[in-house]
Amino acid sequence: MSRTLKVFASSFNCAKVFPFDDIDTQKSILEQLIPHVSHHDIYILGFQELMSIWQGSFSNICFQYLEGLSKLVLNRINTEETTFKCVDINCLGAIGLMVFCKEELEVTNILKTNVKCGVFYSSLKGASVIRFSILHEGVSDTITCVTSHLAANEGLINLEKRIQDYHAIMSSLRNEFGEMELSHVIFTGDLNFRLNKFFGDVDYRDPDIISQLLNENDELRDVMKSERAFTQFLEPSIQFPPTFKYNISSPKDDIAQDPLYYNFKRQPSWCDRILYSNISKDAKPTLYKAIPRTEIFHFTDHQPVILSIELPHIEPPNITRGVSSSPSPTSSTSSLSLSFGRMVDYIIGYSGWLYFKHSRMGLLVLVLFSIYLWAS
Repeated sequence: MSRTLKVFASSFNCAKVFPFDDIDTQKSILEQLIPHVSHHDIYILGFQELMSIWQGSFSNICFQYLEGLSKLVLNRINTEETTFKCVDINCLGAIGLMVFCKEELEVTNILKTNVKCGVFYSSLKGASVIRFSILHEGVSDTITCVTSHLAANEGLINLEKRIQDYHAIMSSLRNEFGEMELSHVIFTGDLNFRLNKFFGDVDYRDPDIISQLLNENDELRDVMKSERAFTQFLEPSIQFPPTFKYNISSPKDDIAQDPLYYNFKRQPSWCDRILYSNISKDAKPTLYKAIPRTEIFHFTDHQPVILSIELPHIEPPNITRGVSSSPSPTSSTSSLSLSFGRMVDYIIGYSGWLYFKHSRMGLLVLVLFSIYLWAS
């Protein structure tokens, strides 16, 4: 009897303009984002920059959008033979996470958390997390699903910020959930790790060039080898071109940019990644690829990536009396910092709301009021 779980995971940075107002386009995106239906027990869909910054500052907006999108996902993955249910939805800023599983599987102990890593503890960067236990083939396994958006841009300073973001996320998860050794972890996201040199217009589709660039110049590979971050994770072999930064097709452009080619204002890099915890030593990745850049994806400068993986059952160790795996009562982020972060989110959100929906004068009033609050 097989005790493996077949899991599908995706990560998609939508460049702040996911077409929530166009149902047909959403369906077309999901058809390509989820190419194989009913082949899996669990589906994990992670998104970054789902909407504008100001909209993402209001958590209810992102959640409502994801609720609507989740119904389209179920329409996509349900078949006559197999039906699925939504395990849960979570979001932080414009970062969104949805998890689905087969209707027949029993899900328990669903937990959610968010980790803010943005400037001034805002939700501009960070991670959204769903953790749950699932009963299958007479055994139970715990899966922690993370989708994240780490610090952006090139250079050593920003690389260090990404490493700090990772450690802040993992520290927060341990505080929330306890030690992670008995949980599968699927870590998706726009991790924003870059190539450490500028190579310009080389053939990024050449398998030899892909291998050389990743082995010699990929920041994520380097920090994993040096054990500075993601030491508890593995990544399948990458055999696809960089996922960022493509030209964006926009009617506002004076000169048309070919959306099939890279925008060399940034070094093309593998920013979008999916990793899994190395506790899953017998895990079997069966597919790891970037979705082809068809016309439906020309609105974003990223290409989504997907992973199919078979996760084995984790046998719990013998429990020694006196040893507890309960979460730590301490928090990695102070309540003052969290309150300050919420205030920053409100300022960003209402500033954008006034700017785009109302008058510029209203924005000026809000800025002056924010300065007054800061000074007082």
